[in-house]
Amino acid sequence: MKKILLIMFCIVLLVAPMVSAEVFTFDNILNYKNNDLTVDVINTLGFTKLGTIELKSHKSVDQVITLEEGWNVRPNIWYNVNFDELYENGLGDLKFIDLKTGKEVEREWYYVYEAKHVVQKAIGDSNCDDVELDSCESSIVGYREEEVSVWERYNSNDIPKGELNIGIKVYVEKGDLIDGIFNIAGKDIKKHAQWQEGVVDYIYIGGAINQSVIKYDPDLNQVAVSSDYGGGISGISLDNDYIYYGGAINHTIIKAYKSNLSYIINSFNYGGAIRFVKGDDDYIYYGGQANQTIIKAYKSNLSYITHSSDYGGLIGDLELDDNYIYYGGDTNQTVIKAFKSNLSYITNSSDYGGNVYDLELDDDYIYYGGYVNQTVIKAYKSNLSYIANTVLYGGNVYGLEVDNDYIYYGGVVN
Repeated sequence: MKKILLIMFCIVLLVAPMVSAEVFTFDNILNYKNNDLTVDVINTLGFTKLGTIELKSHKSVDQVITLEEGWNVRPNIWYNVNFDELYENGLGDLKFIDLKTGKEVEREWYYVYEAKHVVQKAIGDSNCDDVELDSCESSIVGYREEEVSVWERYNSNDIPKGELNIGIKVYVEKGDLIDGIFNIAGKDIKKHAQWQEGVVDYIYIGGAINQSVIKYDPDLNQVAVSSDYGGGISGISLDNDYIYYGGAINHTIIKAYKSNLSYIINSFNYGGAIRFVKGDDDYIYYGGQANQTIIKAYKSNLSYITHSSDYGGLIGDLELDDNYIYYGGDTNQTVIKAFKSNLSYITNSSDYGGNVYDLELDDDYIYYGGYVNQTVIKAYKSNLSYIANTVLYGGNVYGLEVDNDYIYYGGVVN
């Protein structure tokens, strides 16, 4: 009898290498390492390591990430999957545990993978280093290729040979606190990935070289990338559902969805580089160089409403309160106060003695700084009359923030 059992075991060992790995899922085991973030999938019958998966969506298996209600742009869970051979039907169904009740629940979900695409992005150039900012010009001088990543639906349950980022998108319901149990090679991963429904403080960044807006989650994982703006982006404004941005070369304001940064509509051409974009409940306000006025437009469709009088130079920054706008820049070198309703002039500050490029407001006062003068000025919001100034910074002031008690500023040279 012992000989028969031994012979049968030897036959299994001989046949095992010739049969697809997925047949022997009953003998697959998961070996956890790297603080349980990495899992080796091992087939004990064939004494072989089939592949490795590493949790990338979470910093630890105990982390609970926050996602917004509905379908999110980023996957709820994603892994870096690296298998030595094709593993057919290696991706199983998911289980969802409601952590408030401990019971299994149903959720809509599907697999996604990180696809790579090559896109063309414009290369901009300007003469701004050689001339005054109010007279500098930008142009497109060529195009470059750049690889971008997009999460796309994965219409298969096969684990491909090689390395691929595979994720799961799950519809997040109001009040969710969910533990997602991923199944691979016939085995549930016991070290799970969890998420909750809530408000997410995403980060939106734009600049000169990338020429797109990039959306990051609080852990600085890239969530979405806008289409190529065609020039450097220098102004971004957000509301509950949309993002508005503008900059150089393109010279328009783009409205896009905050969720995935997909394009909706653009404004008319401003006629010069847009330096800032600010918004209230119903309108956006923007300005910059060449045109040298503030534009007021509807947020709904970006259609023009009115514009301010000519500032007489590049407009470097703008701030809003309930009823008024305040803006400043170069050449004119004063701060202007105007009505938000029709952008008509009310008053201006005394001459700063240099270009005004940063403004901040609190309930009663305005603070501003910039070039040449190299100090921060405090003035009354009511009539822009001078109150005090800081000591000489020793360089151009180009960054200013205000809280309840203090101001913070920085710049160049100092």
